[in-house]
Amino acid sequence: MDFCVISPITGLERYSVLSTTHLLLAQINDSNYWAFYINRRKAGDFIILDNGAYEGELNRSTLLDRIKLVKPQVVALPDRLGEDWKASSYSSFHFLESYYHEFPKVQWMYIPQAEPGDIIGFVESLFRALDDERISYIGLPRALSYSITSDLAMRVRMAEQIRKRDSRVKIHALGMVKGSVLELKQLASLGCVASIDSNAPVWRGWCGYSLSDKWSETPVDYANTWSPAAGGARDLQILSNLKECGIDGDIYLGSGSGT
Repeated sequence: MDFCVISPITGLERYSVLSTTHLLLAQINDSNYWAFYINRRKAGDFIILDNGAYEGELNRSTLLDRIKLVKPQVVALPDRLGEDWKASSYSSFHFLESYYHEFPKVQWMYIPQAEPGDIIGFVESLFRALDDERISYIGLPRALSYSITSDLAMRVRMAEQIRKRDSRVKIHALGMVKGSVLELKQLASLGCVASIDSNAPVWRGWCGYSLSDKWSETPVDYANTWSPAAGGARDLQILSNLKECGIDGDIYLGSGSGT
């Protein structure tokens, strides 16, 4: 299972290069951010473009501009976090109908959503996507484990069910649930989850925390101006956090270089 390292912009050249699979945040409006990932795409890395729904619905034209700019291999269809599953599903399929033929090289990711507690609606939404051959990826949101249900292992169970029902579709886990390395390892052990993304290893270390420390869930400041320095305390904590997630940053220890 590939791990997509999400970092503030000044840490991209040090931390995000440790993976060749990336999840891009469409809502970020910074030329350095997009220049970095354009170069990663040219270098042959695998790019998943998120739709910005977690931070609030993104303007459709902005998402289209990002697709044209970076030419990602995978694009997450628009979804509606915490809303009625039919409304979220409509947003996804309406976008798919409108732009499927315009981007023939793109693989499309569908993210099932539902209101808090509505696991039946979530499954209805999921099955609708699994029946559509235009959809290559299913994105399993963190909400499945903490608002749609309160089962921290629910994404693991759902991934198992997807594998049994449709081995064609690939699965991506959207974020780590409360920085849980246990869930990460469980998802990886299934063998059917292609990738997961998270800002937890870098951002928690950036703020001086390990993945196991009590954490106030401070939102990521992608424009934070701290610049990583090899061997510094925060840098070492970030690399330690990443190593817990299977990302080997040992090439940097004592190197004196962040590239």
